[in-house]
Amino acid sequence: MKVGDKVWFGRKAGEKTLGEVLKVNAASVKVKQLESRGTMKDHPVGTEWRVHPTLVTPVSGAVTPAAPPAPKAAPLASGDPVGRTFTFRGTEYRVTGIVKGRPRYPVSAERVSDGKRFKFPADVLGTLGAVSATPSAPPAGVRVGAPVTFEGYVWGAGRGPTLGTVTGVVTAVDGGEVEVFAGKTPLRTHRIPFAKVAPAPKRSESDLLSEFHSVHLHLEPEVLTADGERSRSEVSRIRATLNRALRALEIELGRKVDDSEAFASVHGA
Repeated sequence: MKVGDKVWFGRKAGEKTLGEVLKVNAASVKVKQLESRGTMKDHPVGTEWRVHPTLVTPVSGAVTPAAPPAPKAAPLASGDPVGRTFTFRGTEYRVTGIVKGRPRYPVSAERVSDGKRFKFPADVLGTLGAVSATPSAPPAGVRVGAPVTFEGYVWGAGRGPTLGTVTGVVTAVDGGEVEVFAGKTPLRTHRIPFAKVAPAPKRSESDLLSEFHSVHLHLEPEVLTADGERSRSEVSRIRATLNRALRALEIELGRKVDDSEAFASVHGA
């Protein structure tokens, strides 16, 4: 073994690291580290070590130092746009969402199309771009009480919901998103990013009265509490959401509507 030789150094039962001999003594070998690996990841390439001769093995043949480890992706933060592509029965689907709350494992993401929440392992979600790319203000005319359209799930002629254009009324605007109430969709409230909503023409009185009827129906005690199955906090949250929907519908229609008028408009009583 001589100065300039390439060697492997490390404990016999541990990881071996590539190095270059700088100096040879009877009791030790001075080695310069040529790669950063495993337990030595905190020591940069070029670190010099004094190693006992029994822990140094000459390299046989040409060796290319291992590539430095790829930098870890920045951890996801609340508000980051994320997405995942998957294939189901031969069809590829793309799910996009927004990270909600304080991300832990797994990450909680809210689907953009309908506001439904899912949990994914962090390593299967890919970031979709900087949060700053999200508009900081809603489109012109998008405010509480304004009708809007967005892409979401609607009940079709077949079984279950299908993707389509949904029309609803804005019930709240905050945090880069609008809350939309759409009574004819499987999920009755939606959190939609500013970039995903567009102003819509004012709806007819009959359509709005049908929406009023839907809200009043869901405010009935047995429906609101799911016959006593929902917790008090969940009931309070749903009631607050439905009351926001009533106020927004009143703004869109231009007047108040009680439950008897809404019922008569739908059932003709």
